[in-house]
Amino acid sequence: MYNVENACTFDTESIHGQGLIWRRGSKFGRHSHCSNDFELGANECPNTDIFRYIQARQYGGRSYRVNKEPLVSEFVSQQIPNLVEEREFKMGRINKIFTSHWLDDKQVAFGTKCNKGAEHTNDLAVYMLPTFDPVMVGEGGHTDWIFDMQWIDDEFIVTGSRDSKLALWRVDEEICDVQKSDITKSMPDYTVRKPEISTMCEKAQKVRALSYNDDRKELAVLSLNAYFHLWDVETFTAKSCRKLFHTRENVCMALSKEKCLFAIGSQSHINLVDPRSPNTLTTIISKYRGQGVRSVTFRDNILTIGTGVGVILFFDINAGKYLESSCSHITNFTVGRGWLLRDETYRDFFMDSTYPSAIYTHQYDKGGTRLFAAGGPLPAGLWGNYAGLWY
Repeated sequence: MYNVENACTFDTESIHGQGLIWRRGSKFGRHSHCSNDFELGANECPNTDIFRYIQARQYGGRSYRVNKEPLVSEFVSQQIPNLVEEREFKMGRINKIFTSHWLDDKQVAFGTKCNKGAEHTNDLAVYMLPTFDPVMVGEGGHTDWIFDMQWIDDEFIVTGSRDSKLALWRVDEEICDVQKSDITKSMPDYTVRKPEISTMCEKAQKVRALSYNDDRKELAVLSLNAYFHLWDVETFTAKSCRKLFHTRENVCMALSKEKCLFAIGSQSHINLVDPRSPNTLTTIISKYRGQGVRSVTFRDNILTIGTGVGVILFFDINAGKYLESSCSHITNFTVGRGWLLRDETYRDFFMDSTYPSAIYTHQYDKGGTRLFAAGGPLPAGLWGNYAGLWY
């Protein structure tokens, strides 16, 4: 867990006012766009101007009555990538940050390849927040590494593993109540449980990522052999399965509930999958083909893409193109150097090349104005890490 309390917060409240000036200069990190200033003058109203622009783009110039607030939110999502700077964190000697989650406005929890705080990669562990006292350990659901997990509600959680299985676990309210009552213990007790169900995901070879749409009660399952599966969580049975066109390194997935759209990252592409239209598939070509898409997230109409070469990209779903700065250059973040262990393996096999940090995880805070990004070197034989906050 990392504390980001000292990092600044971008003021989104002023977006809704009448006077706002944004200036972009050389101090704003390592962006690929020009350093020209972007200004919204004191006499301009972003609500009106942006509303009219997006309304004209979406409805072909016809007049419609639409709630302006979501459009202003889209405006914020589009402009923030051009206005932020990086604060890189020193993470010591941990190896490769694979996952992260904002706990509140000040703290981010993350998981690493070196398995800090855990012992058995085939088992599930549930902790109490904010103390991180153990509540439950789930055993016997998998025979290989757990790659991903998703909470279905406050009581049930699903895990997906390299053994190609899905497991459904139950975290009883009584377990949490017992843990709360024993909070004064120096060595907290925890419960060991077996899964409610553990079953093979048909046609899957290594379950790589999970994503849950609670509006449709559907669990999306991505397997490394490029199959996209849909499961009914109420019956815990498979509903459908489809082969993806791009078959190499399908390793990450994100959901836009508003659009009912899944984004799947592969070696050179991002596939957009609408589960309501099984015969349609939209493909976005990565700007760094062959280097891998390692993480994806949705924020309003912007799809944020973490690559294997230390670059974060932004794709406007509505416009169908990568986000650009005011000078028409592709907006991107090039992350800091991170830390790399230069051990014997590095000297024997990797010393003659440079290895930027792959962005294995990135998450926006609740307000969407700060982006935590983390990862480490892409080759499996290298040990290192990167973590930074863009704000």
